[in-house]
Amino acid sequence: MEFAGGVLFEPEGGGSGAAGAGVIVLGGSEGGLHELDAALLAGHGFAVLALPYFGAPGVPENLVDVPLEHVGDAVDALAERVGGPVGLVGGSRGGELALLAASVLPSVRAVVSVVGSGIVTQGIGAGKRLLEVLDVDAAAWTWKGQPLPYLPCAVSPGMRAAIVDGEPVVLAEAFDLGDGFPEDVEIPVERIAGPVLLVSGDRDASWPSADLSEVAHRRLKANDHPHPCEHVVHPGAGHLLAGPPNRPQPDSVVDGPGVRFEMGGDRATTARAKTDTWNRTTAFLKTHLKTHPES
Repeated sequence: MEFAGGVLFEPEGGGSGAAGAGVIVLGGSEGGLHELDAALLAGHGFAVLALPYFGAPGVPENLVDVPLEHVGDAVDALAERVGGPVGLVGGSRGGELALLAASVLPSVRAVVSVVGSGIVTQGIGAGKRLLEVLDVDAAAWTWKGQPLPYLPCAVSPGMRAAIVDGEPVVLAEAFDLGDGFPEDVEIPVERIAGPVLLVSGDRDASWPSADLSEVAHRRLKANDHPHPCEHVVHPGAGHLLAGPPNRPQPDSVVDGPGVRFEMGGDRATTARAKTDTWNRTTAFLKTHLKTHPES
């Protein structure tokens, strides 16, 4: 059923208040809806909303100036329907969004960020070629009408050579963390009002999710976050860890704007890590949402 701008899936025998807990699923840089992920997660007893935030009707066309209030409205509507707590599950840029939205929305009670980021990164503008897209210097997110500071992308010599030669591009090279970054682009994850699960692969070629997620983990630990938090890093795994494991594992090279992107990691290792990630996600949500006291 259509709900709050997304598509809501309820457990068998569901209805208003039947699930007792809700989950919002946020996709990655491909945009649109992740309905299959949401439907399968609903089979674990949650009311699950597949929520688009760009690249779908009613939301921005590109990942530029997406208001965090869009997630907030969905959280409030879902919480009212289920009569209980709501968590966020996001993959890749959706993992970044899940952490960021939860840091400003105290109504979010649990977060799973899969190959996400503890740093706010650059928006993704329009363009048919990768260099055109990366040249769009714009914020991905806004809060209270103001664009949020972000870490800009940079085209490395290796990326440029791969583009010219028609070879798969390692987009992770666009995220240069070697010289540090401004503190104002770190997500204040210590404000999240619930437990946090971070999952990454140490051979992620799409972006350095292990390093980006560790920024969030470090910040949670440094600020004595009062809720459980964990960062699981899968050795040898690439970027394709989000979503349920019951689908054929995509190739490690995927289409991009005028290029092919390398996702990284050994294919079999990544597939096993994806299964583990799904199992951890469902167990985490059952533990921390189903037992969470109603507010």
